Amino acid sequence: MEIKKGFMRKGVFLTVALLLLMGMTLQVQAATVGGTRVKNVKTRTADCQRVIWKSVPRASGYQVAYKAASGRYKYKKVPGGKVTRLDIGGHLPNVMYTYKVRAYRTVKKKTVYGAWSNPVQGYINKNIAIYGKEVSYEKYGRFYKDQSASYKDMRAVTVKTWDFASGKKGAKITRTWTIYVHKNLVSTVKRAFNEIYKSPGKFPIHYLGGWRYGDGRSEHYDGTAIDINPDENYQVRDGQALVGKYWRPKKDPYSIAKNGEVARILKKYGFSQGIWSDSYQDYMHFSYFGT
Repeated sequence: MEIKKGFMRKGVFLTVALLLLMGMTLQVQAATVGGTRVKNVKTRTADCQRVIWKSVPRASGYQVAYKAASGRYKYKKVPGGKVTRLDIGGHLPNVMYTYKVRAYRTVKKKTVYGAWSNPVQGYINKNIAIYGKEVSYEKYGRFYKDQSASYKDMRAVTVKTWDFASGKKGAKITRTWTIYVHKNLVSTVKRAFNEIYKSPGKFPIHYLGGWRYGDGRSEHYDGTAIDINPDENYQVRDGQALVGKYWRPKKDPYSIAKNGEVARILKKYGFSQGIWSDSYQDYMHFSYFGT
């Protein structure tokens, strides 16, 4: 009897120990999460990139870190272990963006993170942003075969600007404009003109134009160009005015100075002023592809 009792005690002890060990093993397994990697970074629109990563078994979700150039990382959580992509907006052209991802698992209300992936970098690709594919220089401004095809990709965008209440000096008022631009430029145009509106100079705008359609070649036909105050920012070739009257940035407040506040802000968002050569300028014209 004593021997049997001893075996029974040892058996119970071994069973309890085994169960404790199994429980500890399961807790360790539940509290760990594997690493992932960034598979791709794709341009979505003129200010948005999509990050795609490899899924991790038993992950509760993912954390994405991203930064512009040498700036500080910002973070976004993506709940759901099966979700392996995230669109991140608010980007600028000609800026390198860096991304890294890690999986996480929630165990008893505690979040356990896996290792960060290696960082992956990427720029906004302007062609992909607008056309969804690489397009040759000759296609800019005549990508669409007709007005109907072009119009399908245009969207209305409403922005605020300053203008003089009367004449060309004195008190300024807020004007509201609605123009059409390419659907993948809407957010970019809104952000650019919001910055112009909030800038110290309160540049006055009495005319704002976007998409239109016609014969020949113009980025206006693709919804990737904007005209500002044409009379005071003329299109001129060999000294001959083609559209508008003149360009006098130091004398007329409606004229847009080279490298001035408006030109600098629009350049930041990817639009360049139409100053193409010593003999040909289009000072009113700001285009996404520079044509």
